[in-house]
Amino acid sequence: MSEIFKSKMFKIRYRVALLAIALMSLMAFATMKYMLGNQDNYAGIINISGKQRMLSQRSAFLIQKLQSPGNESFEELKNELNLTIKTFESNHHSIINNKDGFKLSFEMKDIYYRYGGVNDKFNAYLVFLKESFQTGDYQSYKLSSLNELLSILDHAVVSFENESKELVQLSLYAEMVI
Repeated sequence: MSEIFKSKMFKIRYRVALLAIALMSLMAFATMKYMLGNQDNYAGIINISGKQRMLSQRSAFLIQKLQSPGNESFEELKNELNLTIKTFESNHHSIINNKDGFKLSFEMKDIYYRYGGVNDKFNAYLVFLKESFQTGDYQSYKLSSLNELLSILDHAVVSFENESKELVQLSLYAEMVI
């Protein structure tokens, strides 16, 4: 064998190179694991926030149906409204109370908690839904207020999606550096 391969300096450099490759591989793995974990969290939150928009529309539809049920069972509509209200409220609490360790970013806290934000619009609509259900007085919610709620819920979904995309981009940049 050549003297180069037998030298102590070559062996040290070779071990350092292998160690560097192993560390970079480990860092790449950790980055991917972190990115996939965050994507999974964001996917769940995006799904829940999208459901909120659908549930607000569904509850408005059910209240309209309860005003004149026609061929449909009044009790079935009422039970469906009750389930919709409970899911609507539960989903909201999941988002704002760090479900599965997901924490709202500063931007999302602003969207949810500023004056006239998601939380305010949600709470006003929830009070309306609960009062309608408890009293049996199924009057329609003010259309402009419902449109504001739908708009701000849609904005929340888009904001969650954008945050998720930004996080993926950041992780890809980190991956390239590694």
